[in-house]
Order: sequence, then C-alpha cells, then structure tokens
Amino acid sequence: MKIRGSRLLFLCLAFLLVFPISACQSSPTTDFSKLATGQKNIRFGSFTWEVLDVQEDKALLITEDVIDQISFNDAQRSIDWSGSDVRHYLNNKFLNQNFSDEDAAKIVEVMNRTYENEWFGTSGGGDTLDKFFLLSIDDVVRYYGDSGMLTSGSSEGGTSISDEFDQARIAQYEGKDTTWWLRSPGDHAKSAAVITSEGVIEVGGYEVQEQHGLRPAVWVKTS
Repeated sequence: MKIRGSRLLFLCLAFLLVFPISACQSSPTTDFSKLATGQKNIRFGSFTWEVLDVQEDKALLITEDVIDQISFNDAQRSIDWSGSDVRHYLNNKFLNQNFSDEDAAKIVEVMNRTYENEWFGTSGGGDTLDKFFLLSIDDVVRYYGDSGMLTSGSSEGGTSISDEFDQARIAQYEGKDTTWWLRSPGDHAKSAAVITSEGVIEVGGYEVQEQHGLRPAVWVKTS
C-alpha cells in the first residue's frame, strides 16, 4: 500500500510530538550545556553516564551501568575511602586510561566528606580531594530517594535499608543486576557499604577485599 507524501510527513511529525524525550534520550550526547537531572545518554570518556544533579555551572554524573568488578581494597584490613585502593585506582589509572586531556579539563575536583556510618559509628576517615569517587550512603539517599529509614535508625539486628526506592538503585553489569560499592564504611573498619543486586542499601557493608561492582561518579563543568 502506498502512503502519499503529505500523510507520511504527518505521521513523522506525530511520532516526534509523542516521543520527543525518548528520541532525545536514545541519542548519546557530549554536550554538557543543557543537562537535566535523570538524563541517561551522556557520553564522557569511554562510558555512558546518568545525570544525578545539575547546579549553576556543574553537574554530577554516575556511570549508567556498573563498569567493572573490583575490590574496595586489595588487602582485607582496616581501611576507609581516603586510603583505599579503589580511590587510588579511580584518580590515577582509570582517569589516565579512559579520558583525553580535553575530557580531563572538564572535570571538577571536589572535596568529599565521608561521614561515619550512621548506624554503627564506623569512622569514614578524613576529607578527600577527588576527581572520581564513589557515592556515599548519604548521596544515595539524596539522589535516589529518602524514605526516612536511614535517619530513623536500624531495626533490632538490621543492617540494611529496603524501601520503595530499591528499583531506582539497581544497576547492571553485563546485563545482570549486580551489587556495587559505596565509599561509606560498613559496620566495622574492614567493610564498606554497598547497594545490593536487589537495590537494597547494605549499611552494614561487605568485606573490603570482596569483588563487587564499580560505578564511578564525577562532577563536570557545564559551561
């Protein structure tokens, strides 16, 4: 059946009116000047990123997917984010291997404060100056949704937060839901908090030498 030119044009325009956001989201962009929170088509370096926050002249990005499986620290010992092997890797080898000089010039180096574990009192260590970093428990609650469970404290014997925002926190590695690291400490000095494959915030954390998902975050200039 033949479709006349005017009718074909009408159908095309109708499609664009109905699906403008989907069409824009599906096309990768390297333009940081018009970023919107929740946008998931940002191409930066070797990866695709999601926008978590947009401020006056900068935006916070996190990789859309888990990009690798890695330990928080190579040795099973007392360690916090400031001295961890994963922090050293992200701000050295990861940066140098995946980002051009032009990309690197867009990165905003920030001072991160990693608070003590709110439920277990484990020290978060000193403030750090980072280009790339992992989200903290507080960051996850701020950007993915706050049910109030973190501030209300753990139930007796509880170590995790499962709420209506579990689905939003799920990330995949090679097509499968997987656990990913946070920079916050767990319930003891040899553990770090994670988001589980079900999207649960495991406040008690997992042992630092275990292999779990890497999902870096970074602030970039938007102007």
